[in-house]
Amino acid sequence: MARENLANVLLEGDTTQLNRALQKDVFSKEALRALQEPMLAILIAAGLYVALVQFGMSLASVMLLAFLLVRVLLYMSRMQREYQRMVTCESAYWSMQAAIEGAEERERESAGRRGARAARTRSASTTWASAIASNGSCATRRSRCPRAESR
Repeated sequence: MARENLANVLLEGDTTQLNRALQKDVFSKEALRALQEPMLAILIAAGLYVALVQFGMSLASVMLLAFLLVRVLLYMSRMQREYQRMVTCESAYWSMQAAIEGAEERERESAGRRGARAARTRSASTTWASAIASNGSCATRRSRCPRAESR
């Protein structure tokens, strides 16, 4: 046996890679959440300044535009989070698809073998039934066949 050390080295490498991937995932999610509000505030402040000072728009229309912009940006950030989650899960999806296709392929192969066996069994049982019927040892109706009654 004494191969535990080799397995430990392989498992440690895999575990380290998984931990790094998980850290990157958590970091990107939290960075997105943490930076969203400050970036939104800076964008709103810059937009207010430009709209009020440079373009001379009324405060009411600027506030309405700011409100609509905030709603659109919040919706876009929600879409970005969902996209990020989808990308994270994509590799698992494709792995599952490959596993399903492999299982279906093995099922088709074994069904083909079973089908061939079943065809041989049917032909053998048909031959056996015709041999019995020709010998007259068993009637064609099941109710009169002693072997069928014992089943």
